[in-house]
Amino acid sequence: MLEIPWYLPFLLPFVLAIAVFAYARSLSPDRFGRPLRRMATLHDWRYLQRTDPGNIRRNTLEAFDEGWTLTLTFRLGQKHTPAILETDITLPQAAINGFAAQLSDRKGGDLRRIKSHFDPKSTATGPGILFALTGHMPDFPDGVRLIDSPVHGRLLLAAPGSETALDAVLRLPEFTPLYRRKSAYNPTLVRSTQGLTLRMQRLPQDAAHLEAFIKAGRALARALSTSPPKS
Repeated sequence: MLEIPWYLPFLLPFVLAIAVFAYARSLSPDRFGRPLRRMATLHDWRYLQRTDPGNIRRNTLEAFDEGWTLTLTFRLGQKHTPAILETDITLPQAAINGFAAQLSDRKGGDLRRIKSHFDPKSTATGPGILFALTGHMPDFPDGVRLIDSPVHGRLLLAAPGSETALDAVLRLPEFTPLYRRKSAYNPTLVRSTQGLTLRMQRLPQDAAHLEAFIKAGRALARALSTSPPKS
C-alpha cells in the first residue's frame, strides 16, 4: 500500500497558494511594466502605475506629443477571478458633437445581438447593448442607428450627422494584426463627446500584442490629426 508522505497535507496549501499567485500575476498588467517603461524611455513618454479605490490597478502610458493615452486596467474579483480587464487608448482631442462606434463579432453572436437591438429604419432601442459589448458608456444621443460598414464583419452605429466620423480610420492597416487574433480580443472603436477610444475588454496576450495595440493607437492619432473635424 502506497504511503502518503506526512508533509504532503502541509505542502499542498503552499503549492496552491503559489499557483493562485502565479495565475493572478499572469492576468495583471504589471507583467507589461518592462516593455512599457522601455517604450516610455525610447519615445520620451510618461509611464505611471497607480491603484484606485476598489483595488483597481492601472498602468498608464501617456504620449503628450501625439495626444493619446494607453491604460491597462486590472482588478481581481472573488476567488481570484478577473473582475475587470481592459486595455484602451484614448484621444480626448478627437471629441465630436455626436456619436459613432465600430463593433466587431467577438464571440460568434455579437453581430446578430446588435442587429436585434438596432433597426436600420428606426432609432436605437437599447444603448445598454453598447456597454455590454464594449464596457464603455459615452454620451449616447438620440437617433443612433445601425449603418452599413465599409469593413466586412464589423458594424457601425452612428448618430445623425456622425455617419462619417470614423471614415479616416476604419481601413488603417495597423488594425489588421489586432483583428487577426482570437475574436474575444477584437477591439471596439468609439468616438463621442468624450473623444475617441480604442478598447479591448482583455489585457494584451503578450508584449507583441501590446505593441500592435499601441501602433494602432498611434496610427489613429496621425490619421485624425490630418483629417477635418467631424460634427
